[in-house]
Amino acid sequence: MHYTADAFAHDWVTHLGPIYVATIVFVVGVVMAYRGLNAM
Repeated sequence: MHYTADAFAHDWVTHLGPIYVATIVFVVGVVMAYRGLNAM
């Protein structure tokens, strides 16, 4: 429903964009933490 033009009133990039950015930041943080813990 988010990706259809007529069924959803909001722009899907501004509506879902922050969730995608937060997910990428979270995954990068997990990778960095894993590398830091694995270096011991």
